[in-house]
Amino acid sequence: MRLKIKRDLWKISASEKVKDEPLFLKVFLDNKIAALGEYREGDLRNYSSLEELEKKLTELRGTKHSFHAAKYHIQFRDEAEIGDIIVVYSRNKIFSIGYITSDYFYEQDDLGKNFYPLGIPNRRKVKWIFKKQIEDERLAKLSKPQFAFYKLDEKQEDIVLKVLEENNVLTGS
Repeated sequence: MRLKIKRDLWKISASEKVKDEPLFLKVFLDNKIAALGEYREGDLRNYSSLEELEKKLTELRGTKHSFHAAKYHIQFRDEAEIGDIIVVYSRNKIFSIGYITSDYFYEQDDLGKNFYPLGIPNRRKVKWIFKKQIEDERLAKLSKPQFAFYKLDEKQEDIVLKVLEENNVLTGS
């Protein structure tokens, strides 16, 4: 299947730490989702502001550097839209690409608990259309390993589009 770019592009790490293979990749693909967060944070819809979520994350994680985590949680909940493209990445590799097909939802279950006991309850349904690994050193320029989810800026988007085009994934951008 060839990808047609018409919407925003988002990156998700699919792992608590940057690794060669994202920890949650198989869970994402098998369950047709993208997910982030932990059960102890609760449903992101319970937070009315970025500041409120930042305060909770700071309390839970014992750090004063929760602004970015709160921001990507809120972006995942509110800014990513149905039809936007989501890219699973790790350092200089793309592992999968899909279209977001649902609004944000929260689900507390055993998904991923066998390797991550804190769970991954904050979710979006995704139609994964590309599941082959692409490695390219230019992708390393995109890496913000401390950010689990963020929207690509124009320069980052150009790099991804160029890599996808060269790997015969892209059609009619």
